[in-house]
Amino acid sequence: MVLAIGRIGQRQVLRAVRLGLAAVVNRREAGLDRIVHAIHAADSGRAHLPEAVQRLLLDRLQSIETSVLVASGVDAPGLTGREVEVLRLLSEGMETAEVAVQLNYSVQTIKNVVHDVTRRLGLRNRTHAVAHALRSGVL
Repeated sequence: MVLAIGRIGQRQVLRAVRLGLAAVVNRREAGLDRIVHAIHAADSGRAHLPEAVQRLLLDRLQSIETSVLVASGVDAPGLTGREVEVLRLLSEGMETAEVAVQLNYSVQTIKNVVHDVTRRLGLRNRTHAVAHALRSGVL
């Protein structure tokens, strides 16, 4: 979705994001070239957002991280500290039993941690879970 707007409030921005917002063009600057550029950017997967909209979204993200994720012990990629530690050791090539010894958990606990991560995040297996953690920047 590409919007040409004069002013927009937080509620409207968040609703537009839920509906697929990809670009915002200031109505005063909404010439044909600017609109076409925004459409091409949106079509190629790039966001085209004014600084005020970016700031609003970043503030909202920080608020969500603080009030929801941190409060529940989960980081932005959806992993707890214990899950990150298990995935870090797996990424170093350790077997499940070695991870259990290293962290002083039972083998079944390590298996449960990996199972919970893969199920909750819709991942296929432990390799996929490690790759998710790597791509997310937590490892």
